[in-house]
Amino acid sequence: MSRPAPLNFRDLGGLPTVQGGRVRSGALYRSATPVFLGPDEAEVFRAATGIRIRIDLRGRREIAETSERDRLTSGLRVMHLPFGRSSLRPVHPDPSVRLAEHYADMLVVSARTIIAAVRHAVDARDQPLLVHCTAGKDRTGVVVAVLLAALGVRPGDVIEDYARSREHLVAIRNQTRALPAWEKRIASLPEEAHTAEPATMRHFLARVQQRHGGVAAWLTTEGFGADEITALRANLVER
Repeated sequence: MSRPAPLNFRDLGGLPTVQGGRVRSGALYRSATPVFLGPDEAEVFRAATGIRIRIDLRGRREIAETSERDRLTSGLRVMHLPFGRSSLRPVHPDPSVRLAEHYADMLVVSARTIIAAVRHAVDARDQPLLVHCTAGKDRTGVVVAVLLAALGVRPGDVIEDYARSREHLVAIRNQTRALPAWEKRIASLPEEAHTAEPATMRHFLARVQQRHGGVAAWLTTEGFGADEITALRANLVER
């Protein structure tokens, strides 16, 4: 029997970098919200992964709606880093492009949140680290893409990791039906919100390159120093 884990959970370890290293296994995890884990499941999951820091990217309302059932809190630090509300409503016939534009806007309206999340990965004392939102696809997808790109992971592997969320979207949608407020809100989202196509992350990374000169340049613009990138890679990349 497999160990209990949130949906869309995975270890980002093993992804190769362009410098010839690999992301350290057992140090950086991503998932959908863990609030559907029972008390015993949450404890088994925490013990199995050794998670020290849980970065929760959900908004205050999402957190309040599930506070009574959230069991993954004991023995770790929970950092609530909510994203800002985007006013961007991209108009494009391709849903992958629309979603990529939404992600690109996150770098503007939620820059401080994204930088704060990445900074937690700089300190080895904060590892293992779990990053999640609700589905673990959009907000988590942007933070993880920035992290992986900063570590030197090849764009194709960043895209492939993002697209793995497709395997979980039906199960996540079924799970959220346990919370009527979530079900109603999720049902009202546009078509692209229910997808995780490789093209979306490919378009997003291309826009970051076009508008900011790449992820490393964007991080620098937002005050994330070269010494921090060096420390990030020292902590999370192994040869």
